Amino acid sequence: MASPLRWGSKAARTYRRFDPVSWTVENFKAMEHATLPLHRLVTLTGANSSGKSSLIQSLLLLAQSTDDEIILNGPLVRLGDAADVIRSGCDDLSIGYSAWGPPRDNSREEWSFELALAAADQWTLRAKEFFAAVDGEPLLSASSSRVTAETAASINSGNRFGDTILRVREIGGKKAPPRTYISFKGLYPQAFIFRRDPDKVLKQLRRRFGVKQLRANPEISFELFEILQEWRQTSAERSPSKIDELIDSLIHGSATRIMFEMTQHELDEIFSRVAHEMGSEEWVAAPIPSYNSLLHRRRAWRTTTLGLDDRAGTAALALAAAIDSLSAIRNSVRYLGPLREEPQVVSGTGGRNRTSPAGSKGEYTADLLARGAGHEVQFFDSFKKRRRLPLPRAVSIWTTYLGVGESVAVEDQGKLGRGLRLELNGVERDLTTIGVGASQVLPVLAMVLAADQDAIVCLEQPELHLHPAVQSRLADFFLYARPDIKLVVETHSEYLITRIRRRVAEDLTRASDATILFAEQDHGVSTVRSLKLDATGDLSDWPAGFFDTQESDARALVSAVSERTRTWGK
Repeated sequence: MASPLRWGSKAARTYRRFDPVSWTVENFKAMEHATLPLHRLVTLTGANSSGKSSLIQSLLLLAQSTDDEIILNGPLVRLGDAADVIRSGCDDLSIGYSAWGPPRDNSREEWSFELALAAADQWTLRAKEFFAAVDGEPLLSASSSRVTAETAASINSGNRFGDTILRVREIGGKKAPPRTYISFKGLYPQAFIFRRDPDKVLKQLRRRFGVKQLRANPEISFELFEILQEWRQTSAERSPSKIDELIDSLIHGSATRIMFEMTQHELDEIFSRVAHEMGSEEWVAAPIPSYNSLLHRRRAWRTTTLGLDDRAGTAALALAAAIDSLSAIRNSVRYLGPLREEPQVVSGTGGRNRTSPAGSKGEYTADLLARGAGHEVQFFDSFKKRRRLPLPRAVSIWTTYLGVGESVAVEDQGKLGRGLRLELNGVERDLTTIGVGASQVLPVLAMVLAADQDAIVCLEQPELHLHPAVQSRLADFFLYARPDIKLVVETHSEYLITRIRRRVAEDLTRASDATILFAEQDHGVSTVRSLKLDATGDLSDWPAGFFDTQESDARALVSAVSERTRTWGK
């Protein structure tokens, strides 16, 4: 094969707003701790019931949950009740995730978050603790501790701000202002909630909008206008005439003249009244906008959070980044399960969804291929040549390399559905007349080749019913076909892992592009560790049970043959 594939140029790659880096779970089902890197190719292996599937199931839990609800039992995975999801003996579980933020000043920040979840009732998980950091520096921490039911009810009557209230403990590594909270719905923060301090409101108004400041920079009068206009709309009494005059003048473009005519004493009178009324408000909820929106509308956020110090902006940035990072992961997940459908003459249509475009059992593969016939996908073939072809032709190129068929075609059967046909040895046949392996691998090829750029494609046991030689070639497909997506492959195939190691040793794949995770269980507790590949394809560790059956059987075979030979020679 040719030289290592390089897919890293600025022209070849476009970043989403937040580019996922990793996913971590603690105390999820039997899993004590596991981190899943979200890059290129990750193979997840280990003995049966070692916890491999649990790591993927945690991603599926995210993918099937909505913006305001954690769905334990949905179309992708059914996890039981809340007690089934939290590891036995633990009070909560946690998810962690990290992502690169949007490029800023020719650099990117790495954001990381951790969210602890506890059972609210038999079927419901709710946020318990939240932590955010950027480039390793703590930005925000919040907890449900010391938030009594009475406090939560007074802050969040009727759940108007969300289903959970957390008290902000620290912002930027320092103690947070008192009476500041975050509301959550499901996995996502919703609003920053606080009580305004009238003395702080007055102090900030005087510092920001004194006569000297307004005369030095008349443009800031528009920020003052927004504050006064918002206040006037909710004010219990009619505003003083000076405020009406100021606002009207701003609307008609004569703010500068009014600013130069007003005295500091007149401004102070206005500010005192505004501060007094704002300080008497019950609770103020500042909804969390998107990260980019917050960056471009900082003035609006400062207006909303008047009465808090500037650290409120830091908190908002962390919460916005948390929302966008988690959404980037959730929207990227694509899934194909291990128990794929048996070969069918005709398969159904219309059951697709974003996360499982081929169906969780591959039952809509024909439908996916038919829909992909009208547009081209970009991929690499087995010679690492960049290609751009309709999806069925792209799949055909790789079925040829795998040795399971020369070309793929889809027949539309109207109301009955669509039939998938594979040409084998020059004869086109439906899937029921050829080996089961072909029907099992076609959904894998279609899912990967049809995936959006930067998708996180999760595949369980893609090697099922495949000959060892085909399993090895399947590793080449994972390594080379779509270097612009992230693959998570749960596998029991020693042949697949060995081919990856071989390609690294041959310098046809960078060791950093292939991560091998090994899951193991000890006394009912599962953990996952990363086995580092070096440039020779060797592993940093060879844990017990890591594909050692063939080696031990080979040694036993040699020993048995030697013993038989020795016995016969007597």
